[in-house]
Amino acid sequence: MQILITNGALINAQDFHKQTPLHISSISNCKEATEFLLSHGAKIDLKMTGGESPLHYASFQQSLDTMELLISHGAYIDAPDNKGDTPLHCSVDRNNKESVKFLILHGANINAENKEGRTPLHLAALSDKKEMVELLLSLSADINAKNNKGGTPLHLAAMSNKKEMVELLLSLGADINAKDKKGRNALHFAAMKNNLEIVKFFISNGLDINSKDNNGKSTLDLAKRKWAYRTESFLKKQLGIVDLK
Repeated sequence: MQILITNGALINAQDFHKQTPLHISSISNCKEATEFLLSHGAKIDLKMTGGESPLHYASFQQSLDTMELLISHGAYIDAPDNKGDTPLHCSVDRNNKESVKFLILHGANINAENKEGRTPLHLAALSDKKEMVELLLSLSADINAKNNKGGTPLHLAAMSNKKEMVELLLSLGADINAKDKKGRNALHFAAMKNNLEIVKFFISNGLDINSKDNNGKSTLDLAKRKWAYRTESFLKKQLGIVDLK
């Protein structure tokens, strides 16, 4: 690289995807190359077309040495990509536990929100990463954080039929009564998506089968969809409603 630089190579040159040499050394966990580039004026927070910084790239591969080097040279630890995802979001998405611990211990915002308002915990709950959820909560993530629509990690787990995740979140202190901006609770989401076992679980754990959202729709109303027949039938039985057909 020294020969290339001496002969006029641009240290911050970007390819078609706006990837720089620093991006490449970061994702390759090549500490010596990263040190060389930084000492010769590489811009530490240049972004690719998707908004990824070199620190995003290093976190993808759980390259802790490179991550430490970048941060020590001033990399913005909470830099968002075009979706608003920080290196911490990306580490959670890839289930990179060591990267997650490293970033948080170096000051990353554990409750950072992307453009959908989702925190790293939302992503972990939605993708059923139980150990990651436990790790984030042990590091003080907000278990009841709300996204742009007011949805909590529990809502996302209920909606996506992740029963074990629902049970885990509740055991760790999630608010079973939390509502989104439309006044919908976790039972409503489970019913809407025909997730019958989760519907049964919520009712057995005290959620009101008659609870209504801001539009006055009950759990049964929200379950009246073509694909939710089993849930609708169960709710009617619980409510003592008999279909006269």
